[in-house]
Amino acid sequence: MKKIVFLTMIISFFCLSCKRVDETKILTTCDEKSINNFLWFQEIKNGKTECTIYKGATLYMFFPDDSTSAAKETLFLLENPAASLGTCLSVLYNCSGKVKSLLGEDRTKFLEAHTNGKIIWQKD
Repeated sequence: MKKIVFLTMIISFFCLSCKRVDETKILTTCDEKSINNFLWFQEIKNGKTECTIYKGATLYMFFPDDSTSAAKETLFLLENPAASLGTCLSVLYNCSGKVKSLLGEDRTKFLEAHTNGKIIWQKD
Protein backbone atom coordinates (compact mmCIF):
# COMPACT_ATOMS: atom_id res chain seq x y z
CA MET A 1 0.00 0.00 0.00
CA LYS A 2 2.87 2.36 0.82
CA LYS A 3 4.35 1.79 -2.65
CA ILE A 4 1.05 2.70 -4.31
CA VAL A 5 0.72 5.89 -2.26
CA PHE A 6 4.34 6.84 -2.99
CA LEU A 7 3.95 6.12 -6.71
CA THR A 8 0.71 8.14 -6.82
CA MET A 9 2.46 11.08 -5.16
CA ILE A 10 5.35 10.97 -7.64
CA ILE A 11 2.99 10.77 -10.61
CA SER A 12 0.92 13.67 -9.27
CA PHE A 13 4.02 15.80 -8.69
CA PHE A 14 5.34 14.92 -12.13
CA CYS A 15 2.06 15.76 -13.87
CA LEU A 16 1.56 19.01 -12.00
CA SER A 17 5.11 20.20 -12.60
CA CYS A 18 5.02 19.70 -16.35
CA LYS A 19 3.71 22.32 -18.72
CA ARG A 20 2.46 22.05 -22.28
CA VAL A 21 4.85 23.93 -24.56
CA ASP A 22 5.11 24.95 -28.19
CA GLU A 23 6.66 21.87 -29.77
CA THR A 24 7.95 23.75 -32.82
CA LYS A 25 10.50 25.47 -30.59
CA ILE A 26 11.69 22.45 -28.63
CA LEU A 27 11.88 19.56 -31.08
CA THR A 28 14.84 21.08 -32.90
CA THR A 29 17.03 19.08 -30.51
CA CYS A 30 15.96 16.03 -32.57
CA ASP A 31 16.26 17.87 -35.92
CA GLU A 32 12.48 17.88 -36.36
CA LYS A 33 9.87 20.61 -36.23
CA SER A 34 6.94 18.50 -35.00
CA ILE A 35 6.38 15.33 -33.00
CA ASN A 36 4.25 14.21 -35.95
CA ASN A 37 7.43 13.91 -38.05
CA PHE A 38 8.63 10.99 -35.92
CA LEU A 39 7.76 7.71 -37.64
CA TRP A 40 7.86 5.81 -34.34
CA PHE A 41 5.33 8.20 -32.82
CA GLN A 42 3.02 7.98 -35.85
CA GLU A 43 3.06 4.18 -35.57
CA ILE A 44 2.05 4.43 -31.91
CA LYS A 45 -0.74 6.94 -32.59
CA ASN A 46 -2.07 4.93 -35.53
CA GLY A 47 -2.20 1.66 -33.60
CA LYS A 48 0.60 -0.04 -35.54
CA THR A 49 2.40 -1.26 -32.43
CA GLU A 50 1.52 -3.78 -29.74
CA CYS A 51 0.42 -0.90 -27.51
CA THR A 52 -3.09 0.46 -27.53
CA ILE A 53 -3.06 4.14 -26.65
CA TYR A 54 -5.90 5.10 -24.34
CA LYS A 55 -7.53 8.41 -23.46
CA GLY A 56 -5.25 10.32 -21.12
CA ALA A 57 -2.04 8.91 -22.56
CA THR A 58 0.62 11.62 -22.40
CA LEU A 59 3.95 12.10 -24.14
CA TYR A 60 6.56 14.08 -22.22
CA MET A 61 9.79 15.44 -23.61
CA PHE A 62 12.92 15.72 -21.47
CA PHE A 63 15.63 18.10 -22.61
CA PRO A 64 19.40 17.54 -22.53
CA ASP A 65 21.97 19.87 -20.98
CA ASP A 66 19.71 21.34 -18.34
CA SER A 67 21.14 21.86 -14.88
CA THR A 68 18.17 20.00 -13.36
CA SER A 69 18.34 17.08 -15.81
CA ALA A 70 20.28 13.84 -15.81
CA ALA A 71 19.54 13.49 -19.55
CA LYS A 72 22.43 13.63 -21.97
CA GLU A 73 20.04 13.36 -24.93
CA THR A 74 16.46 14.30 -25.68
CA LEU A 75 14.13 11.66 -24.27
CA PHE A 76 10.40 11.05 -24.62
CA LEU A 77 8.29 9.33 -21.98
CA LEU A 78 4.92 7.92 -23.00
CA GLU A 79 2.65 7.43 -20.00
CA ASN A 80 -0.35 5.28 -20.90
CA PRO A 81 -2.20 4.83 -17.60
CA ALA A 82 -5.02 2.61 -18.90
CA ALA A 83 -2.70 0.13 -20.62
CA SER A 84 -3.27 -3.45 -19.63
CA LEU A 85 0.17 -4.61 -20.80
CA GLY A 86 3.12 -3.66 -18.62
CA THR A 87 5.21 -2.90 -21.70
CA CYS A 88 2.83 -0.13 -22.73
CA LEU A 89 2.29 1.51 -19.36
CA SER A 90 5.40 3.68 -19.26
CA VAL A 91 7.77 3.67 -22.24
CA LEU A 92 10.89 5.76 -22.77
CA TYR A 93 12.07 6.67 -26.28
CA ASN A 94 14.98 8.59 -27.73
CA CYS A 95 14.73 10.74 -30.88
CA SER A 96 15.15 7.72 -33.16
CA GLY A 97 12.46 5.74 -31.33
CA LYS A 98 14.72 3.32 -29.47
CA VAL A 99 12.59 1.88 -26.66
CA LYS A 100 13.18 1.23 -23.00
CA SER A 101 10.18 0.26 -20.89
CA LEU A 102 10.12 1.77 -17.44
CA LEU A 103 8.43 -0.16 -14.69
CA GLY A 104 8.55 0.01 -10.93
CA GLU A 105 11.81 1.21 -9.47
CA ASP A 106 13.37 2.09 -12.86
CA ARG A 107 10.50 4.47 -13.59
CA THR A 108 10.70 6.05 -10.14
CA LYS A 109 14.46 6.59 -10.48
CA PHE A 110 14.00 8.11 -13.94
CA LEU A 111 11.39 10.60 -12.73
CA GLU A 112 13.51 11.58 -9.74
CA ALA A 113 16.53 12.23 -11.96
CA HIS A 114 14.70 13.98 -14.81
CA THR A 115 12.75 16.95 -13.57
CA ASN A 116 12.47 19.05 -16.72
CA GLY A 117 9.73 17.16 -18.58
CA LYS A 118 7.26 19.03 -20.77
CA ILE A 119 3.98 17.70 -22.11
CA ILE A 120 4.07 17.74 -25.92
CA TRP A 121 1.12 15.47 -26.73
CA GLN A 122 -1.90 14.06 -24.94
CA LYS A 123 -4.69 11.81 -26.22
CA ASP A 124 -8.12 13.32 -25.61
